[in-house]
Amino acid sequence: LRYALSSFYMNTAWISQLTGISALVLQKYVMGILCVLLTNAVVYSFAMEVFGKERKKAAVLVTITILLTIFWDVYDTSAQFLMLRNYEAKAYCANVVLPMILFLLYRIWKSGGKNEGFGELFLVAFASVAVSMSSLVIVPAMIVIMMLAQLLVEKKWNTAIIFRIFCCMLPNVCYMVVYFLSTR
Repeated sequence: LRYALSSFYMNTAWISQLTGISALVLQKYVMGILCVLLTNAVVYSFAMEVFGKERKKAAVLVTITILLTIFWDVYDTSAQFLMLRNYEAKAYCANVVLPMILFLLYRIWKSGGKNEGFGELFLVAFASVAVSMSSLVIVPAMIVIMMLAQLLVEKKWNTAIIFRIFCCMLPNVCYMVVYFLSTR
C-alpha cells in the first residue's frame, strides 16, 4: 500500500505507456530536468516575493543557489538529491514541494492570514501526497509549526485561520491515516 499511495513512479509508467517513450528515459532525464527547473522556479518566485519584484536580485539569488547546489558536496542534502538523484520522489519532496510550502506559508504570514494563499497551499499539499510518502508527515508538520509561530507572534487566535490550516493538511492526514490503518 505504501507504493500504491505514492504514485510518483506510476505516473511515469503511465506517461511511458501513453507516449511510447522508455520509462527509464522519462524518469532519469525528463523528470530529472523538470525537478531542476521547478526547483529554480520556486527559488525565483520566493526571491521575487522577498525582494519586492526586483528581477536582478531574484536572478542573483537563483544564481547563488545554483552555484551552492553544484559545489556543495555533502552527502544526503537536498543539493545532493537535486544533482545526483533528481529523478527520485525524495528529490521532488526536498527540492520542490517543501520549498514551495515554505514560500506559500511565507506569503500567508506576510498577508496576515488572509484568504489569498490558503487555496494554493491546499493544492500544493494535496499534490504532495502523490509525490512522496515523506511529504505525508513533513508537509503537515511544516504547516502547523509555521502557523503556530504566526499565531503566537501576532497573538491573534483566529478560528477561521485555524480552520483553513486544518483544511490544508486534510489530504496528507487522510492519506497518513489510510497508511497507518493498513499497517495494523
